[in-house]
Amino acid sequence: MTATAKRLARLAAGMFFPLLLLLQVRDGTHLSSFQQTRSNAKLAGSDSNSNKNDTVANKRHENAITLYCIVPFIWSPQYLSSYHAIKATWGKRCDFLKFFIDPVIGDADIGHYNLSLDSDVRAAGEKNNANLTVPDDVIVLHDMHRPWHTCGGESNCRNIWEKLWRSILWIGTNGEGSIADYYVKVDSDTYLFPENMRHYVQERNWSSSDAHYFGHKLYHTDRTKQAPIVSGVAVFLSGGAIRKLGTLFSQFKPNNTTELVYGCGDAYIGGEELITAICLKYELSVDAEHTLDSDGNELISIGPIDETLLWRRAQGSRMKMVWYWKKKPDLNEKGEEMHLCCGELPIAFHGYKDPRWMYKIDHEIYSEEFGSGGTGDWKQLQYKNANTTLTYLHRVRTAMKELE
Repeated sequence: MTATAKRLARLAAGMFFPLLLLLQVRDGTHLSSFQQTRSNAKLAGSDSNSNKNDTVANKRHENAITLYCIVPFIWSPQYLSSYHAIKATWGKRCDFLKFFIDPVIGDADIGHYNLSLDSDVRAAGEKNNANLTVPDDVIVLHDMHRPWHTCGGESNCRNIWEKLWRSILWIGTNGEGSIADYYVKVDSDTYLFPENMRHYVQERNWSSSDAHYFGHKLYHTDRTKQAPIVSGVAVFLSGGAIRKLGTLFSQFKPNNTTELVYGCGDAYIGGEELITAICLKYELSVDAEHTLDSDGNELISIGPIDETLLWRRAQGSRMKMVWYWKKKPDLNEKGEEMHLCCGELPIAFHGYKDPRWMYKIDHEIYSEEFGSGGTGDWKQLQYKNANTTLTYLHRVRTAMKELE
């Protein structure tokens, strides 16, 4: 083992999250099926981009910040209500929205079908089942080789890391690494505020050509010489960072083992936070940046907003939330408590496995845009701590109106 690998192994020891199955070895081999299906495509950063990419840009002011939303997903009937909820709510405020899925679709009732196999594609078509129809905004990652449907409920079944790096590679290989200023990997149970993200970036006068990696930074993992991580709730990357990652990921060598080796590469692992941070820090020299408002309060809630509004340091031990507060500064320059949830221009709320919450939050903020439909009756949903939550959401609505 190299000195770098030994150092990373020592640093990763004792991590709170079990994000540890990482591969160090890489080579210069490009992944085959991307070349087979897109033989004429170039990596992001090339001069040739599709004319289709001009559509959104023409709709927006020439100085507007564009956002490409990446949603790792599983195309199975039990999750499709989340797909429709995202498209009907916050997804329509992204400049680009794409769902990236494993090649295996379906479930135990209608059957599982591998869209990388012609025979399965034909069989799925013969079913004439709408749940087996994959829309144009859903990208099938044909090279994923870790099935989600046969591993008996192990935490690694999600394979989010493999799905994320292959998604970014797809974006680069298919000429979409230069069509937006910023990119975000967002969980399917996260509610996103694209317009507030644009305001946040604009206030900082960042250049999207520079490499930026930002979101809710988790300080409990931030040890000496260890890569700080951003919560996978919503991981933002500038165009400059996404292009560098695309080039880096094109060099990955597929790893078919579960060997405990720490580093930047393909790996059998459920979450993506640690390995993303290691690749950015140790391969590209890019550190995590924390999304906070001017008072030092959080802009990304890693739990449902009606819960995180009440999170306090004094409750940390009782709520088993010590890890959340660890190493977060106590006070801002004004002597006020900081890292509270949340600022009045939030960027994301997380924890909505029931997609009806997407419609409810959308209604609270954008009622004039809200239409009928959705999964079930979202109006019946009740916030915990309703007065506190509704008061906060009213402040959010007011602050966002002032930006218009």
